[in-house]
Amino acid sequence: MSGLFKFIIMRFSVNHQWLIVVLCFLLFSCAGAKKVIQTAEAFVFTPQQGTVRVDEKGNEVSPVSTPVIIVFVHCRSNKVNWDSAWFGNKAYAVVQQQITQPIEMGIDGNTGENITISPKEGAYLFQLRVSPQLSKGEEWANSIRLRASYRNKTIRKEVAPIRPIKTPDAQ
Repeated sequence: MSGLFKFIIMRFSVNHQWLIVVLCFLLFSCAGAKKVIQTAEAFVFTPQQGTVRVDEKGNEVSPVSTPVIIVFVHCRSNKVNWDSAWFGNKAYAVVQQQITQPIEMGIDGNTGENITISPKEGAYLFQLRVSPQLSKGEEWANSIRLRASYRNKTIRKEVAPIRPIKTPDAQ
């Protein structure tokens, strides 16, 4: 194999050899940025309102609860900075928190199983929180697109499906 490599190198002029070196460097630097994300899972829940609102006559007013999307991302580095998310066609800010202990999320709305998210060995776990504001009649999307920066590069990740859960305070 080394004879073939020498033959290819010798066939190119010095200018072409520099081009090959630069292209290899770019190829390897881009490949590392994509692999920083190991796994991602998305959940949605509607927080329970603590106080019952009433109108001026004392009648209960139906609570307005905004669904919250929680995405858990396992990364190879803790230097990833998640900055925004797209849900449907709208961009939203992301609240990022690094998780170091297992979290009891609640009960899966589809299977009824308890969901616990734990950091993986050799990885960093991030919790990303997004509160999408849907317009009247707007359909619920089944995926969320995330954007982060890592080592001066932009990383994009689409996470699907978004699984409904019942949180411990809603049970």
